Amino acid sequence: MSRTSGTLLAFLVSIVLAANIFAAEGDKPRAGRPVWGTVTKATADSVTLAPESARRGNEKPAEQTFALSKDGTEYMLAEVGMRRLMADGTTIRTLHDPEPATAADLKVGQLVEVTPGEDSAKRIIIAWSVPGTIVKVNADSILFRPAADASKTDDDDDAAEEQTLTISKDGTRVVIMMLTDERPTPGGRGFSQSFTYKPGTISDLKADQSAVICVKNDAVVKITIEAPSRAN
Repeated sequence: MSRTSGTLLAFLVSIVLAANIFAAEGDKPRAGRPVWGTVTKATADSVTLAPESARRGNEKPAEQTFALSKDGTEYMLAEVGMRRLMADGTTIRTLHDPEPATAADLKVGQLVEVTPGEDSAKRIIIAWSVPGTIVKVNADSILFRPAADASKTDDDDDAAEEQTLTISKDGTRVVIMMLTDERPTPGGRGFSQSFTYKPGTISDLKADQSAVICVKNDAVVKITIEAPSRAN
């Protein structure tokens, strides 16, 4: 009888201990969902964002600060492909052509996606592609007008002003986007388009071209000259 009681007591104690262990693990911070936002402060140890959020009144979300780890935080530069504004005010983006980056590439004003980790940011993707229009082309620079950000509300700052950016024959890669096929979608609601890309040169840059630029340290690393949205 005493042996049975001892076994039962040991079993109950093990349940209590296990419950306490699970509760303690539950109190630990967990990796969260990626957060899109604009960098408002960047130091060697942390980055602070003004996060994007659904449009609910005029209240903006509070800034969030994420610790940076020398060995545990991964950095990348990536181009934004598809951007879609959802009904709740959030923006869905696809990212492509990632390139390695470092903490030194984080700058105030950048749009970034931060994936939180346990104690520090697990991954930071810097969106370095900016769509817009080439206003003027000089021998070693372009005047560029960024497109309006559709994800901003009327209360946000106006679209970015025209920028003079450095280009060079050896440091700027030019890509030409070409429309290869366009046909109506089933039901006639829009068009389905196919594109191809070919290498270009600085001499292919012209005023009034729609383009996507990738900038690092105020110099243009890549320019994609966009094809017309509709076939002529």
